[in-house]
Order: sequence, then C-alpha cells, then structure tokens
Amino acid sequence: PQKGMRFYLSIVLMLLAGASFTYSSLQKEGLSSSSSSSFVDRFLHDHLLSLNATTTYNNRRTMRPSFSLAKEARAKYPIVMIPGFVTSGLEVWEGEDCARHHFRHRLWGSFGTASTLLSDRECWQKHLSLHPQTGMDPEDIRLRAAQGFDAADYFMATYWVWSKLLENLSDVGYDGSTMTMMSFDWRLAFPKLEERDGHLTKLKHTIEAYKETTGEKVVLMSHSMGSQLVLYFFSWVTTDRAKGGGGGGPKWVDEHIQSFVNIAGPVLGVPKAAPALLSGEMKDTCVLFGTAVGTMVEQFIGRRFRKNLWNTWGSLWAM
Repeated sequence: PQKGMRFYLSIVLMLLAGASFTYSSLQKEGLSSSSSSSFVDRFLHDHLLSLNATTTYNNRRTMRPSFSLAKEARAKYPIVMIPGFVTSGLEVWEGEDCARHHFRHRLWGSFGTASTLLSDRECWQKHLSLHPQTGMDPEDIRLRAAQGFDAADYFMATYWVWSKLLENLSDVGYDGSTMTMMSFDWRLAFPKLEERDGHLTKLKHTIEAYKETTGEKVVLMSHSMGSQLVLYFFSWVTTDRAKGGGGGGPKWVDEHIQSFVNIAGPVLGVPKAAPALLSGEMKDTCVLFGTAVGTMVEQFIGRRFRKNLWNTWGSLWAM
C-alpha cells in the first residue's frame, strides 16, 4: 500500500508540474489568469480521473465479485442508474463575468469547486444558489448536471461513487448500450426537475426505449436521494397527464420495471436536513469543531453562508 501511495503521489506531482508548466505558458501567451486557472482545474480533473479509473480497473480485476460471477452470470436486464445528492457534477452554461471561464465545465464536482470557492467565494455561492422565490435559475445564471457515466462515477476525480458498480457490471457484459446514468440537478425540488429540464419525461422515455429495444424490463438502481426521486417518479408516471403526471397508467411500473435497487436511500427522510436549513449546522459540521479543518470550514463557508445557500435548494426541503 505504501509503494502504491508513493507511486500515486508521484503521478500527481508530475501532473501538477505539467499543469503548472502549461499554466505558465498560457499566461505568457496572454491568457487571463481566470481562464488559465480553469484550464489547470480541468487538466487535473481529467487526468486524475483517467488514472484512477484505469488503475483500479486493471489492478483489481480478479478481486471484484463480478470476476467469478462472470463465469455464469451475464447481462440481461437493462439498468438505469439514478445518482444521489451532491454526487453529480454541475456545469456552467451561463453565468456572470466571474464564472464565464467555466463555460461547459464543472463548478461543482471537480477541482474547480475548491479553487473557485477559495478564490471567489461570493461568485461560487451566487452560481450554486437557486432563486429564493421560484426555486429555479437565478437571472443570467444556468448550471446543468453533467451527463453520462462521468457525471457521477467519481466525485472530485478521486472519490468513487458509481465507478465500482460500473466496473463489476462491465465484467458480466454490460456497457453503454445496456445501461445508462440519468444524472440530474440535485439542487432542484422534484417537481421543478420536470418543469425546467423535463427530467421525469426523459426518464420515462429512456425506460420505455430499453423495454422496446431489448424486450426486457428495466432495473432501476438509485443511490441516496435518488431513491426518493424514483419513488416520486413512480407516483408521477402513473398519474394522468390532465393532473400533471406522466400518463403511463396504473400498470406502467409493473410493465416496465423489473426491480428497484435502493442503495443507502433515505426513504423516510433525513432528520439532519432540518437543522441544516434552520441554522446551517448539522452533525457533519459539528464534529469538526476544534479542528484545523473546522476552522477553515467556518472561515470560508460559515454557518450563515451555508444556511443562505442551502435554503435555496428545494431538494433539501424534500428530505
């Protein structure tokens, strides 16, 4: 493990050196500091993600449960994955001057998250916030969920979320034609997801397309808050269109869903969401008191800062 860690750190240092060299070159060419900083963030995110995925896939293949299962089990039912709270990357599609250099790149879920927060906290908060009255996009600001498996396989390029499942499913024959990741803007209240992005309609059509092309029902696999979204979807899809639903009818779920795999889903809610919304405080931040990390957290994203941001996220109120 120590040799592996040293190897990993050496690769990180080489990437940092390469990024720093490129950063300096770009500045010499006259590129703005904000643009070159964004480039370094993307450079590190992309290369560390590639290194992480390749290393774990190649070095641990025989250790994965699917390695032995693959001798007998093969892909059958299509799989639709629903990520959870905060684990999908959020990309900038429109923003104010301070965030325009992030266009089509992540303001959440990459190295850029930390660098932007530390360099311009107010800009970061303004773009991560939703409109306090409508729960939708603020004026002249649009953040949208990243798409594809990259949206939620790793968080911040090094902390795996769905990557292990993707590796194991690949061993038994799954690929991009038989499974998909339906990422979404986890800040929005569920009704707003449909109103703004048509997300529930897209999910319904995706499941129906799999059923039509493969002849098999779909396995819905959700993580964390994704389980609540799935339950909301079941209610929506069986509700008449005249009442604001998907119009699938009462038998739609039975006819299209083989099974629902709930991974750590808070189906009864999350009690700590209440103090988080009321005060900006919760267990996760309380345990940091008296530590260096806690001091830094309070300095850069204190309780009032967190409360004001979180109160704009309709998803938290749903929990």
